[in-house]
Order: sequence, then C-alpha cells, then structure tokens
Amino acid sequence: MQDTDTSYWTIIQPPTMFYNEVRTDASNNSTLHPLGLHVKYLGAAAANWREYFNYVAERLKKSIHHAHAILLNTADMIAAVRAHGVAISETCNYDDILKFHGQELLVSNGVKLAMIAEEDSAQNKVMASLTEMTHKDSRTVRVMTMIALIYLPANLILAFFSTTIVSLPPLKLA
Repeated sequence: MQDTDTSYWTIIQPPTMFYNEVRTDASNNSTLHPLGLHVKYLGAAAANWREYFNYVAERLKKSIHHAHAILLNTADMIAAVRAHGVAISETCNYDDILKFHGQELLVSNGVKLAMIAEEDSAQNKVMASLTEMTHKDSRTVRVMTMIALIYLPANLILAFFSTTIVSLPPLKLA
C-alpha cells in the first residue's frame, strides 16, 4: 500500500535560506502545512531577488524603487500567507476533509457500478433469449434431419427404379 500522506521534492541548488529552513524543520521533526514548503521556497526566492535588486541598484545607479517596493510588499505578503497557513493548519483537520472527499468518491463509484450492473443484466437477458431461440431452432433442424434421413434414401431408390434404364417385368399375381 502506498503512503499518500507524503510528497517528495527534488530541488537542484536550493537557495541557502530555503535549505537552512528545511533542515531546521527536519531536525525538529515538525509537520508542515501542505503549502508550507511552497511558502518557504517563495520566501527564499524573494530574499534572493531582494539581494539581486540591491546589487543592480548600486551597480547601475538607476532607480528601481518601484520594483523594490513591490518586492518588499511581496515578502510581507509571503510572511502574512505563512502566518495564515500556520493558523489554518492549527484549526483545520485535513483528514476529515480527505475522508469526506473519499466518501463522495465511494458514493459516485457505487452509483456507476450499479448502472453497469443494470446494463449487464439487460444484456444477459438478451443473451438468454437468443440462446433459447437457438435451442428451438436446433431442435427443429434435428427433426428435419431425421425426416430427411428416412425419406432421401427411399426417394433415391424410387427415382432410380422409375427411370427407363431399369425395366422390371410386371409381377404376375396368381
């Protein structure tokens, strides 16, 4: 049986911030909200973009204040989503939601199986009637074969002796 409560990620060259957070969580054996890894990864990516924008601002001496403000707002939004995710994981029981969805699937599958059984029953009735008609036809052919078995040889002999090739003298009755 396959464990459906786990997922596996393969990340090549993860950001340092993300790597450290995941290692900390793994060493604490803490369970995360299902979207926790996504939020952590986006947070680490936002931190790297912030460093990149700071570098570009210093290097090119251009004003990227607007993009920087958007990035800061995104980082704040990610922090808020992370806090909201923690609050939801503390209040929601995902097992109940998954069990309810599983029950819906069971009911749906039951209805579909009942429909298939009804169609199969109708087809079985048709096949039974065809079998009965075939049995009646085979009995009729058997009777006709027996009649032909008796009359055809007699008909052949009578046809042969009624030809002009064979002439029999008339019988004298005395």
